[in-house]
Amino acid sequence: MTKESQRIHKLLSIQSHVVHGYVGNSAATFPLQYRGWDVDALNTVQFSNHPAYGSFKGTRSTAEELKEIYKGLNEIGTDYDAILTGYIPDDEGLKAIGEICIDICRKNHIKWILDPVLGDNGKIYVSEGNIEIYKELLKSGYVNLVTPNQLEVEVLTGVKVNDLTSLKKSISEFHNQYPGIENIVVTSVQFDDDVDHLYSAGSTKINSSTKKSFYFEVPSIKASFSGSGDLFSGLLTSAFFKYFDKFEGELNESTPIERLPLLNALNEVLSIVEKVLVLTYEKDPVYHSNIWYIDCSWTTVSGYRSLHKREDQNDYIIHLKLDRLIQSLQDIKYSSLVKEVIILDKVFNYEDSNGQLLDLIATLKDKAKNIEVLDVPDSLLKAVSITSLKKIVTDDIDKIKETKNLKSLTIKLHSNTEEKFPSVLPSLNNLEELILIDEESASLRILKTLSEVGLQKLKLKRLAFNHVHGLHDYNAVLRNLTITFVEECVDLGSLEELEMAIGCEVKNCDCLDTFLDDLAPKLTSLKKLSIQEKTFHRDHYLSEKWDVNINRFLLHLPEGLKFLSIRHNPPRDGKLENNVEGNYVRRRKLYEKVLPTLKSLEVLASPTLLQTCACYEILVSDLLWNGCECEYCSEVLNLFDHYLMNHQYYDEEDADFRDVIAPRLFGIGGVELLKRLKNQSDLDVLKFGPGETTWDFHGYESINHFNDYDCMFDESFFEPLAVCVSHFYKGYLEFFEQNLPNLKTVVLSGIFFTIDSDRTIKCIYDNPKPLI
Repeated sequence: MTKESQRIHKLLSIQSHVVHGYVGNSAATFPLQYRGWDVDALNTVQFSNHPAYGSFKGTRSTAEELKEIYKGLNEIGTDYDAILTGYIPDDEGLKAIGEICIDICRKNHIKWILDPVLGDNGKIYVSEGNIEIYKELLKSGYVNLVTPNQLEVEVLTGVKVNDLTSLKKSISEFHNQYPGIENIVVTSVQFDDDVDHLYSAGSTKINSSTKKSFYFEVPSIKASFSGSGDLFSGLLTSAFFKYFDKFEGELNESTPIERLPLLNALNEVLSIVEKVLVLTYEKDPVYHSNIWYIDCSWTTVSGYRSLHKREDQNDYIIHLKLDRLIQSLQDIKYSSLVKEVIILDKVFNYEDSNGQLLDLIATLKDKAKNIEVLDVPDSLLKAVSITSLKKIVTDDIDKIKETKNLKSLTIKLHSNTEEKFPSVLPSLNNLEELILIDEESASLRILKTLSEVGLQKLKLKRLAFNHVHGLHDYNAVLRNLTITFVEECVDLGSLEELEMAIGCEVKNCDCLDTFLDDLAPKLTSLKKLSIQEKTFHRDHYLSEKWDVNINRFLLHLPEGLKFLSIRHNPPRDGKLENNVEGNYVRRRKLYEKVLPTLKSLEVLASPTLLQTCACYEILVSDLLWNGCECEYCSEVLNLFDHYLMNHQYYDEEDADFRDVIAPRLFGIGGVELLKRLKNQSDLDVLKFGPGETTWDFHGYESINHFNDYDCMFDESFFEPLAVCVSHFYKGYLEFFEQNLPNLKTVVLSGIFFTIDSDRTIKCIYDNPKPLI
């Protein structure tokens, strides 16, 4: 490291300031200080809070005030290594800031990082004059790095950005119109046809004829945040300097793109900001989420319901909220914004209040013409004729009157109900996703009934269903697993995603074998597969039989599978009959033979792996006493050994207390780790980041410590447990890396791993250092 890179960098940050919240200098200053920068913050506004709250107080700094402050800085001889400019609200103030920055750059030959804050989300909130001043500043030759968002790059270049091609064109046009700028980062771009991802692109100008451009794709968090752009530009300033200081030699046409300082800086900042936003969202998802639930069968923290009030009083509060909502929806300005409607089963404690929910539904049907997703109790829904509807959840297809734009249909059958469908079905020709949910785990009977009433074969992209051939006569319509009605209703060759929760518990029955053997060769377009063991037993041999069926199915699949999730259904307490070591080894060897045949696999998930391992005492005992020998695990696993010696649980079968053993500890640990996965479908395991969950190591099956033991175990021990488990998975991960050449992501019991292009395995959330 050079002497230059060791010294403290000094920054003049010219942005807004709020007393409450984190935007502008309030968002950027501390992260920069934490990373070793000496930050002087010049505030362009002094507000009580962000204007998005609906009201705020405060003042804007005038051009004269800004110049006077700069004059004072000059008099005491301040020097800077860089300038960062952000939100500047008025034209005269922007001109003054431009003069200040150009004067500093001219004197000291330093880097100016300019965030041209013009607007966001399709809305410009500065004057036309402000835009023209920014264009002149960008042409001044003193700006080294500029960080526009999607709207701002469109305004400054005149190029509409709606895909990767137009994004690349806008960056090229930026270089052409503002030739003095060497580095460009377009901070966040979302394309209309990809709402699940954001794109961030960068470009470094090597010389007048050579520019090296690149982009990153990151998951989109369905939430809104204030100040994230200011945090981004602050961190990018720091990382920009860091990687330029590290770079040896001169940038030229032969410099590999992966060595570009700007690329490495952007990669680092995107990783940090994503984690910050995920943690922020998880801390208060109701506040940040675009999806809102009015209180119903449970309450959010600080929600409307109160334990200190009677249920009728709680109902009254919700009644008032709904009344205000219905009034607001009368105005088309608000009702036209409604895209998703989700009402849970028990909004009111007293059912005679449900009339107001019917009023809400009637208002939405009349006023909200842009609803795309509808998931409400069927008792509230008599008929649906919303033209814009793209997704609906129902137990009665007959209620759907308009299906022109319908893409996703979920049919739910409740316990003790019959499958009833109209003699003439609505057109479902445009359907891409069909989800069948039967509380009695017999959803193939839905397809049988649909076939009998003449459903035209559907060209679906995704199909999900649950069906168990069980030991009980709860379903008399269709008990066995059979491909007949699946094939009659669905063009299996068009399926790209399939989720099956299946099983057979009937002795000497081969319906599961036959079903899977018939199904496999027909799935010629399948890319994503989720299989769940849907059985209700405590016997190793039944699980092993299920594994044999599933692995034979995998062997018979056509090539091209990229995503695979296998979820077993092990008992929570780890008590599995016939759980000797040899039986576990046989199950493991089965998967070791089959998984390497899936050469195109990119994502592998096993949501219940730890719970399955916990069923074999010798395996988790080895984890605890002969597991990872790193310094961290050696210390932490000794503590969990101490935990076992001082805790007991109540065994219902023996009607007595027993000492906690390793299978019980890791079985329940697996249950809690599984709660991290917030996706409803295992096919969507990467759609959401893992949720925060903890366990205090007490409670399950009346687990408690001995009376004479001063217990230290609480929620703070859960993350160390997860880290030790992630190290335990090392052998599994090495096998995957060596035998699955295209594998990039592995999710095991709520613990996320990546395999880089150089085949380095990293644990994302539970171990900040490379695992191997």
